[in-house]
Amino acid sequence: MTYEHPARPAMSAVTPAGPRNPVEAAMVRIWADLLGTTEPIGVHDNLFGLGGGSLAAVRFAAWTADTYGVYLAIYHIVATPTIAALAEIVSADLDSARIAEDGDGAALAALSDEELDDLLRALVAARDRRRAARAGGG
Repeated sequence: MTYEHPARPAMSAVTPAGPRNPVEAAMVRIWADLLGTTEPIGVHDNLFGLGGGSLAAVRFAAWTADTYGVYLAIYHIVATPTIAALAEIVSADLDSARIAEDGDGAALAALSDEELDDLLRALVAARDRRRAARAGGG
């Protein structure tokens, strides 16, 4: 018995939003590989809307762990299946690890105002996800 992927939904005439940072760029490449497409993938496209399924989500989580050392929970992929949202989670984890390794705060001092704003938004989002998980899971 062979499994055939369902036909991929037609792409819209709108040009997808491109990656804004290296993490998003890497995720665009891996999604194209996972989905077996050469069509442009935008950072706001939905993995499942593009024809990905649970196996693609699991493979993406494994790739994220192998590439960045960040363990992306499957429920994050299901709840926020866009590159923009998932890259924010991964970037926040990477930034937190970098700051934790640099006990004196030199990493924070080296960040631009825009990078600090991005980090703050990512950390607040991570805190909110943690609170929601605690509230929902007990």
